[in-house]
Amino acid sequence: MVYMSIDILIYIDDTLTDEDLQLDEYYTPIHLKELFQKSNNAQTVYYSLPKNYKGKLSSEVNIIERSSIDDATFWKGVFEKTGSKHIAKVQGDSLFFDISVFDEMSQMHIDSLAEYTFSENLPAGFNCEFVSKQLIDSIPSFKDETLPLEKVVR
Repeated sequence: MVYMSIDILIYIDDTLTDEDLQLDEYYTPIHLKELFQKSNNAQTVYYSLPKNYKGKLSSEVNIIERSSIDDATFWKGVFEKTGSKHIAKVQGDSLFFDISVFDEMSQMHIDSLAEYTFSENLPAGFNCEFVSKQLIDSIPSFKDETLPLEKVVR
């Protein structure tokens, strides 16, 4: 089995506060980052934060600030900033995220030469979605905001 590193985008939704992301001693985004550091398939962890975010993650490295939804324009910017070939988007409040599911899905994504990979059988918060640069490059640029990428692809 050949391992292929995939960059990680921990996506903090506009409606989430630090209080929403904290459960006992776990601050979910940092907990997720620690999980990914144990994976052979995860490379660099980035945080996608809304423009008005002022919480604990403000001092982290690899922040991608966003002013709109995660539409094609947003994703084009993410791939430009990161130089990534593949990115896994994980919701920042996924306290029950399973790193073994990530490892299995990421290997399937790479082995299948997929452009977009997601699980429709696991509840939100247990998995992530994988996006390839190839997919994003094939989407035309838009002047106005469009639907989030997830909705367009599905």
